[in-house]
Amino acid sequence: MALSLIAWPGFRPATDPKGIFIAFLGGLAGSFGSILYNVAASKGRISVVVTLTGLYPLVTIFLSFFLLHESLGMKDIAAMGLALSAIALISL
Repeated sequence: MALSLIAWPGFRPATDPKGIFIAFLGGLAGSFGSILYNVAASKGRISVVVTLTGLYPLVTIFLSFFLLHESLGMKDIAAMGLALSAIALISL
């Protein structure tokens, strides 16, 4: 899809330096996350690693609360508490 857009006659993508830098940081973070996942999978129990990886929405919830000042309901707080409890229990 991206290649077809680039090949489209007259198509010129926007080249905002800030956007390019943010995209670069996103790619770097994704690569670093993949490396850390592979290291954890090779050193630890894969059942624990995969389960903890599946709890990544907790990071999104924390970031949305602290950076975007989104409100959290009681159900959200209870779910986060249960997920954090699960992390503690599974790592035993």
